Amino acid sequence: MRKLDIHRHAMRQKPGNHLSQDGIELARYVGRTLNSYERVLTSTLPRAIQTAVAMGFAITETVEELGAVHESIVQRLQWPADLSAINISIAACAECTALAESQASLWEEIAAHLSDGAAGLIITHGAILELGVVATLRRISQAIDGEAFAYCEGVRVYFGDHSVERVEQLRLPREKRLIDS
Repeated sequence: MRKLDIHRHAMRQKPGNHLSQDGIELARYVGRTLNSYERVLTSTLPRAIQTAVAMGFAITETVEELGAVHESIVQRLQWPADLSAINISIAACAECTALAESQASLWEEIAAHLSDGAAGLIITHGAILELGVVATLRRISQAIDGEAFAYCEGVRVYFGDHSVERVEQLRLPREKRLIDS
């Protein structure tokens, strides 16, 4: 069994690409709840990289596809939206379907490079996270429900020998949840 923890980045200073002090503190809080990882991957955007570092992890690799989403897709999804709404949007949008499937496939590829019994960490972005989660849930016929992911929330995806076995949502306490800053 291998697992991937996939989290949304922490809050950033707007306008700008760097984490705010509140974002750094939230990433530190979440980082204290996590275990060690064989591989840590982030998008190439500073807020994702800084989130992993604030969580306390050295980055193994940056991957552009973990942060590449066109604003038109975000608007089409009406993000932030819950997972069932994202599922409906995916069904009605070929571009959304393609991005969702590419994320799920990328996660499977990353997991395939982990040692048996090892874990990996991915730091990605809102909308991209929900798309990948919905595509993964569809592949294993697991219920598609849950709110949009707040900053630093995510999922733990468990991989067997050949495919995803289950997905567990990783949520923050209500008082720490923030969708948009």
